[in-house]
Amino acid sequence: MNSDLIKHKKVLLLIDVANLYHTLLKTFNGKFNYGKFYQFFEEHGTIHRAIAFGAQLDDEASSFISFLQHTGYEVRIKKVKVFDTGQKKANCDIDIAVEAIKTFNDCDIVVLVSSDGDFASLVEFIQSRGKRCFIYGCGISEDLQRTADESFEIDESLIQR
Repeated sequence: MNSDLIKHKKVLLLIDVANLYHTLLKTFNGKFNYGKFYQFFEEHGTIHRAIAFGAQLDDEASSFISFLQHTGYEVRIKKVKVFDTGQKKANCDIDIAVEAIKTFNDCDIVVLVSSDGDFASLVEFIQSRGKRCFIYGCGISEDLQRTADESFEIDESLIQR
């Protein structure tokens, strides 16, 4: 990303942790460098808020959550629902959308970290209110690429192995 895009701008970072985890594991067999990502925005813009949305069954992600909090992220965790069939589900899309709608007025730019095309309507809503919306992701859906002001495919520079 060109740092001039965020220079002197208040930025809202919203991260879909599950989407990011699965797409990066599949593509790079690695994990996202949350610290480096946060640092970039901290150095070149002003982070209004940085929120990571994720899920866990029990407390298996407690050290990861602590790391994110120590790095500067607010963390919103949902409990994974386990159905009688054994299927597991914990979707944070609505939580991300609600938080974006509640807080986007306090910033200049919304940065959504997800490849999920379901967020295209949210991006359009944010833009209709005069805000810019950038997408970071891995294998970003065409709908999301088309609606975003800018979209950035995550590359090796943001991967930890």
